[in-house]
Amino acid sequence: MHNTPLPNLARGKRPAQTSPPVPSEDTRPPVRTNNDPAVAAKVIVPKLQGRDSIAPTKARLVYTSVEGLENEFVLDDKNTIGRHPKNSIRLHDREVSKEHAIIDRNGKGEYQLIDLGSSNGTFVNDRRVKDVILRDGDALLFGSMELTFRENAVAVSAADDRGKSSVRDQVTILPAGPAATAAHIHATLDDASEGDFLPGIEIADVDVLRRDYDKLRAAHELSRLGLTIDFGVLLSRTLDVAFSLLPADNGVILLVDPDTGVLLPHTVKRRETANNQAEIVLSSTIVNQCINDRTSILLSDAVLDPRFSGAQSIIAQGIRSAMVVPLVANNTVYGIMHIDSRQRIGAFGEKDLQLLKALAGQAAQSIANSRLLRKVEDDAKTRGQLSRFLPPHVVEQMVNGKGQAIVKGGRECDATVLFSDIRGFTSMSEAAGGPHEIVNLLNDYFERLVEVVFQHHGVLDKFIGDALMAHWGTIQGEENDDHTFLAVSGALMLRDSIREFNQERVAEGLQPVGMGVGVNTGRLVAGYMGAKRRLEYTVIGDTVNTASRVCGLAQPDQVVISESTYQRVADRIEARYLGVRQVKGKEQGVKIYEAVALLGAMSDTGS
Repeated sequence: MHNTPLPNLARGKRPAQTSPPVPSEDTRPPVRTNNDPAVAAKVIVPKLQGRDSIAPTKARLVYTSVEGLENEFVLDDKNTIGRHPKNSIRLHDREVSKEHAIIDRNGKGEYQLIDLGSSNGTFVNDRRVKDVILRDGDALLFGSMELTFRENAVAVSAADDRGKSSVRDQVTILPAGPAATAAHIHATLDDASEGDFLPGIEIADVDVLRRDYDKLRAAHELSRLGLTIDFGVLLSRTLDVAFSLLPADNGVILLVDPDTGVLLPHTVKRRETANNQAEIVLSSTIVNQCINDRTSILLSDAVLDPRFSGAQSIIAQGIRSAMVVPLVANNTVYGIMHIDSRQRIGAFGEKDLQLLKALAGQAAQSIANSRLLRKVEDDAKTRGQLSRFLPPHVVEQMVNGKGQAIVKGGRECDATVLFSDIRGFTSMSEAAGGPHEIVNLLNDYFERLVEVVFQHHGVLDKFIGDALMAHWGTIQGEENDDHTFLAVSGALMLRDSIREFNQERVAEGLQPVGMGVGVNTGRLVAGYMGAKRRLEYTVIGDTVNTASRVCGLAQPDQVVISESTYQRVADRIEARYLGVRQVKGKEQGVKIYEAVALLGAMSDTGS
């Protein structure tokens, strides 16, 4: 049975019945797309096949999200994989090509994975592949999405597979039958029906006092976990608290995947561990009512419900009483919690429903906090990685999802490249008191240079020994004719910054640093280059090589620019023509100039 996606849940009271349009570029987990009609109106059926079947299931790809939600994608004889919506398995990842790969079943019944010349490649078990026969358990990596290939997994008895099946195999959501009725619904609580705690002096009913105590106890037990991003721990603890307060035999928490909008089972708990393989069966009608209306539902004697008349599996379970409550916090539905009893009719009452609703609210707030914590951690990690070479304003754009995708490859652009290095660094190193002194010198030296580069919106490319390389006009969306002036003005500030640095060193009795700077402008190729495990945003081309050669012509405390750079800033800087110089790799000489100062800065100083 194919997976049917649940629409993303809106923050309003009743969500729209159709999925919102998907952006052409995003980083969401993969979604299986097909033309099959929905089995249940808004909820996927999270089982591929009944447990009592002995026939082998179809091969599939299994994706597990960072929150532990497991998605399965059944493979047909022909499958296309990529970022474009037309693919049968669509991977919402910026590192995935539009048409990335195909998986076909050959005449021997084997599944053959073929890469379609993707930009970032296809990996199987950490090895890049072009064409490979898949084996059960293979780890497939497309972009940053890792999926596991499962082939011909035969359903076995509970005795043979106890404790080994996934949560998905233990939970089924049945479609609504034609005779749907709400006769078995004993009570409901809407989202706004929960009252505040009464002051102690106003409580005369002991039952009210007990109920309030149980709510506080539930909140206390969950709060003992603290703030965690481990959903397995959080949701297991939530079910443990529910079982300690209520006579439940089975419980399951299903979460709405925040990226795909699919409702998926996450955590299951049973009071009798010997019954671990029995299915927990839910009605899609009840699930949809719980989610869409944000209603907590108490079901009494569910086996008598006509809706389940054709479902022998649920009748066999003997469910006599059940409760289904939404996980709601911050006006968002995060999922549902279901618990049931198979011991007696009316095992739960309205007070129990109120208690479970309160517990679900605490769990939902913990989920919201966990996702916020994960986002803060991810953003901090991303910001830290990007801040090493990108200017702060570009980093913020990329953290907020507005920047250029990090994908291997380059594009040609007009840009300006800067090199700087220390003159006489070898002799300075030999005269130093030891390696630590040189390390301290370079750290202090580069700290000043990097700040100047970022202040002028430049991209820090790399450190090469005592040299620094930076460029302007290479970030997509940041192109403008002013990149040359930003680079030259940055070069002059680098020179001035090192002048101040040398004043401090001389005052301390240390040798001054003689830095030369070279700048060149022209066409080059910019992009993320290297291996998938280590990419660098860099530039290549003759423009880069010439910039390096021009830097080699600069004397200490001198900024040298090429003819192409000078022509773009001639009316904004004071420069001195130095003549034509022969540089390595060039048949013809290169005209060079010394940049002295910005014209505006000269006026301000009375020059």
